[in-house]
Formats: sequence, C-alpha cells, structure tokens
Amino acid sequence: MREIDVSAITKETLETDLFVTREFGQILAPKFEDILKSSEENIFIFNFNNIKYTDFSCPNEVFRQLLKNLKNFGDKFIFLKGLDESKRDNFNIALNEEKLAMLEISEDNRFEVVGHLPDFLKEILSLSLKNNEDITARKIADLKDTKISTASSKLLTLWKQGLLIRKEIINEEGKQFIYRSVSELILKN
Repeated sequence: MREIDVSAITKETLETDLFVTREFGQILAPKFEDILKSSEENIFIFNFNNIKYTDFSCPNEVFRQLLKNLKNFGDKFIFLKGLDESKRDNFNIALNEEKLAMLEISEDNRFEVVGHLPDFLKEILSLSLKNNEDITARKIADLKDTKISTASSKLLTLWKQGLLIRKEIINEEGKQFIYRSVSELILKN
C-alpha cells in the first residue's frame, strides 16, 4: 500500500498546494499515471490533507483519466483520503460529470462513495463492504431476482472502477469470477 501526499506532487510540479484548473490537471495527470505504472504496489491512497483548495476541474482531469485507464496498469486500486466538505463536493461534481466513482477512506477506515454510482450498484457495493465475503454473479442474480448476465455486468462495472477485487476461478464447471470488497486491501495493511 502506498499513500501519496498530493500536495508534495503539486508543490514539486507546480509550486502550489492547490489542486485546481484543467491546465494543472493536464500537467498532473501524467505524473499520477507514472506513479501507478512504475510502482510494484497495487493500492494507492491519494491523501488531500495538505491541499488547501480543490476545484472540480482538476480532479475531473486527473481522476477521469486514471479511472478510465485503471485496469491498463494491472490490478491496481486507488482511494481518496483527507477530503473536507468542500473538496468532497468538488470531487463529487468532477466524478459525477464523468459517471465515475471512487471510495474515500475516513480516518477510522470507513468507506464512502464519492462521485456517481447508481443505486443498483451502490446496493452491491454496500453489500460487499458490509459482509466482506465472496460475491458472484449467481449470488447477486439470486438475491436481486435477475439474470446472471445482468448481475455479471454490474459486478464488472464495479471492478473496472476499482471498487471491487476480482479473481478468476477455473473448475469443472468452467470459468467464474469471484468478487470481494476492496476494504480488505486497506484493513489488512
């Protein structure tokens, strides 16, 4: 697990402790991508405690790119930390605009969704966070009385955004994906 002090990057790169403007975001996005690409770690916590102010355009520019390319970097997961109410509001605007979501980790290791996550996906995510047990498309399909393909699609969407862990199991029945809560990544470290 690697915790990244975002203000250290903004100070080094832009000589500021602000996380603002699309232009700043275009400069910072490749730096954040390089961190994910070059690190052996698979868990990244972007800590905003020392950032004085965040608007919505910089997070939109940086995290839109990171989340859309997340699985291209391997099985990596990114989290937010240190958001006050103003920063959280701006992250919500930025991620809502792109229909993306992330998890914020509170000081007491609780997880909150930041950004856009439809209710039907929030239900599955909260189920995984609450129960911390294996989730399969079959389990969701039975629980929600829906088709396995629909449940599988929902789980895949959550995994692609880094909101669930996924492992592949191959047995006599064929290939199956097992999903788990990302909370275990943080809590076990």
